[in-house]
Amino acid sequence: MIFSRIHTSAAALAQFGYLGGMSEIPGMTPGARIGVWLGFHGWLIGVAILAGVNGEFKLLGQACLIGVPLSSALSIVTLHLVAGARDRQAYGRRLAGAIFFGIGVLLIVINHWLAPQIAGDDALQRTIEQLGGTYATSDIVPAAFLFAAVLALWRT
Repeated sequence: MIFSRIHTSAAALAQFGYLGGMSEIPGMTPGARIGVWLGFHGWLIGVAILAGVNGEFKLLGQACLIGVPLSSALSIVTLHLVAGARDRQAYGRRLAGAIFFGIGVLLIVINHWLAPQIAGDDALQRTIEQLGGTYATSDIVPAAFLFAAVLALWRT
């Protein structure tokens, strides 16, 4: 009895697009759109917290100068790419591919633009290391994300 109610409720939610962010016709709910937007801007939130704690507002301004337009563009590309999906499988592949592409691009920018600025500031570098974090990766990591994006978007 209880399982039939759960199944009926899940079917009703799926019909209106509230289960898994999708209905029969692929698309993103407003919450999913906000999630994509916040997800691509999350690294800026982390930089803002670190800069605020250390009083490094110059670094925050420089990060926002390129980070906000880049993260916004990646969010818009992801939303448009997913909107063109023709079925659930294409939706999943396009979403994964767009996210992998965005992470790869952001890691390249962080590695080659923001990391040298952090490396020049001993206090900020120490804070990041004390928190157990890192501010740069090998270039193999963004290359792997970009390769994964190509594989995910292949023939979608």
